[in-house]
Amino acid sequence: MSSFPKIQVVNESNLIIYFSDEIDSALPPQIAHVVNQLKSLEDGIVIDLTPSYTSLLITFNPVLISADSLLKKVATIIQQSEQNSTNVNSRLIEIPVYYAPESGLDLEDTATVLGVSIEQIIQLHCEPEYSVFALGFMPGFAFMGIVDERLRLPRLSTPRTKVPKGSVAITEMQTAVYPKPTPGGWRLLGRSPMTLFDPYNNPPQPYQIGDRVKFQPISREQYFELGGEL
Repeated sequence: MSSFPKIQVVNESNLIIYFSDEIDSALPPQIAHVVNQLKSLEDGIVIDLTPSYTSLLITFNPVLISADSLLKKVATIIQQSEQNSTNVNSRLIEIPVYYAPESGLDLEDTATVLGVSIEQIIQLHCEPEYSVFALGFMPGFAFMGIVDERLRLPRLSTPRTKVPKGSVAITEMQTAVYPKPTPGGWRLLGRSPMTLFDPYNNPPQPYQIGDRVKFQPISREQYFELGGEL
């Protein structure tokens, strides 16, 4: 019998839930359900929620609730989540991508290292629906998976000092889009013209934990028509 999920008290104001010790596409809907239920608790109890691939860190106000009391509430929510996680409203978000050596600075090298064509790289990257496992690193950055085994490579040995905005990247079993220019060591396959973070929108990014993402290849002309830049 599995020992997961399990809850641990980190300190007087933090609990952590471990849902598994392995990354699994079935986890995001369950974690999303728990996040939604915790957000519905009385105002002020939950201060922050930090989901990751296999866990959820809960920061709470110890003045309003004790760790033991919250732990019991969380245990009940988890039990319900195991029954209701499939009912979470998981949206499919389509992200247009211009795949080319001029937009994906590692596209040619990735094809060479893997011994396949650029067309095969594009096909392998576009075929799956990726689960949004976590949001972080920067506003609008989503950690997504799971990348096809035939496309998995480690990070670059020397990270770039500046990754262009909209760059679509992979590393190991993960894929993501850089919402703005930043240093980074993931392998760049293409670029999207889509805005992935706008503080004036609610929510400010197009995806949430548990959503699914599908990458759609577009032409150079379409990329510019949608506002892309090189």
